[in-house]
Amino acid sequence: MLRRMVELWKPPTCQLAIMGYQMKKEILAKFHDMNKRLFEALPSIVNDELQEDELKGEFNYEDHLLPPWDPKTYRDNKFRRTFVDDMLVRAVKKLKNRCVKVEEDGDCDKEDISEGTYGRVRIENGQLQVVWSGYEVPVPETSEDLEILPLSWKAHKGFFGHVRDLVSGVSTIWDKAKELVESLSVPKKKNLA
Repeated sequence: MLRRMVELWKPPTCQLAIMGYQMKKEILAKFHDMNKRLFEALPSIVNDELQEDELKGEFNYEDHLLPPWDPKTYRDNKFRRTFVDDMLVRAVKKLKNRCVKVEEDGDCDKEDISEGTYGRVRIENGQLQVVWSGYEVPVPETSEDLEILPLSWKAHKGFFGHVRDLVSGVSTIWDKAKELVESLSVPKKKNLA
């Protein structure tokens, strides 16, 4: 009985041969993949060696990497908020006499920033500043005048934005209707063979 169980459970030689073939095939595929990666990396390796020879061993790879992302931040302890460089904000009230444009002679052109205007935070020398939409000069602001918004928010379209969408929608419908009418009036070709 024991001898019969051994015969029954023993894997056939053809199964072992197939398993061996599959393993060899996978090993060769890995060698092929490694050779392909090496061939793609060769120009970079050769360039590094040439550059190292030029600099006489003074080339340090880490010196040529980009610095880690370290945004400037401004912490407002009074309102317990932190502002980060390039953060999207909105004015919560009308801000009067803000220097939003600098003239060629160096004079400041002051304008009012209306409530709801969007802007981007700039932190310079530890001071909170905002570049309001439509302007390019950073304006010093206090955090109590600002509302922090998600980056995905967009400015409101307003009346003219909605009218523009309506006109473009009507134009699209008009073009499709015109196409349909023209396709009905085209004479059909006969005896095409």
